[in-house]
Amino acid sequence: MSKLTSPTIELSEKDIIGKGSDRVCYRNPLNQKQCIKIIIPSRKGAVKRAIRELKEHKRLVRNEVDLSSISVYSGTVSTSLGKGYLYELVLDYDGATSKTLDHYYTGELQGTFQKKQIFQLLHDFYNICYENCYILSELHEMNLVIQKNSQLDKSKVRVIDGMGNADFIKCCNWLPFLSRKKINRRFKTLARRMDIEFSEICR
Repeated sequence: MSKLTSPTIELSEKDIIGKGSDRVCYRNPLNQKQCIKIIIPSRKGAVKRAIRELKEHKRLVRNEVDLSSISVYSGTVSTSLGKGYLYELVLDYDGATSKTLDHYYTGELQGTFQKKQIFQLLHDFYNICYENCYILSELHEMNLVIQKNSQLDKSKVRVIDGMGNADFIKCCNWLPFLSRKKINRRFKTLARRMDIEFSEICR
């Protein structure tokens, strides 16, 4: 993974592609397939949560698991707004930035996918999380994007935020059966929030 490098990347309002509770996400002006996340300094605990996410990315890389369902972290960069965290920018087949699950399920793009298609995509995503023991500190519709394929049934769900172990004693990092129990809890919470049966995702 790259270290903090120069020259400094200039970021501006026009580069913003999303804002979360802790960070602002910018498209990398030097590489359109990457995004740069900048921590909002006023957010209490934001640095701690960012470090937690980086540790999870490093754990997954070290364990050589399937990373195809996450936005892959690739290092830090120096920007005009301070230290930036460099991630893959998840793009649709046509080059557009992939939209969140929330957009497709209840938002402005509702109807693009049939609900049964969304359930299948979530089912596939659940299987990858379960098999590879992804540790998710939170699983929310705004933290998931659907990477759209020209054939909709070949699209996939990918996680762009909210990874890492928030437990004080991080047994899940070493014991797969505990991490999988946590994954089930996260997906059950997601299912309740989306007002669907857990069995629609895990079957």
